[in-house]
Amino acid sequence: MFNKRVKSWMGFLGVLGFLGVLGFVLNEPGFLVFFVFFGFYGFYWEGKMNHEKIDERLKNNFSKAQRYGYRVGMGMIFLTVILSARFTGNYKMTLMVQTTLICLGIAVTFILVPMLTYYFDKATFTDKK
Repeated sequence: MFNKRVKSWMGFLGVLGFLGVLGFVLNEPGFLVFFVFFGFYGFYWEGKMNHEKIDERLKNNFSKAQRYGYRVGMGMIFLTVILSARFTGNYKMTLMVQTTLICLGIAVTFILVPMLTYYFDKATFTDKK
């Protein structure tokens, strides 16, 4: 479920995602793949959960977070592919936007799953009277 070697400080590797901006500056689509590195911000949340004992509650929260996280990420990718078919003018710009949004969709998935697991695990639910 969680990698015990991951520490919270490793989340700062997500700064490497800003190298994706070079793709727009240099007009080179290959650099846009660096936007996936924003997914390293998920290591922050995963590192915070490493001290938790893996029990049934945590497994259920992780499963629930996976459902939500994958829906959001895959929904972003699906909308990107559908909407990019509408733009047929400048193919290089369409490729660059599509690559950026797909990479960001993958990064959002990598961030949301551990973040939502942490949120579901630490959320306090009070009874309303």
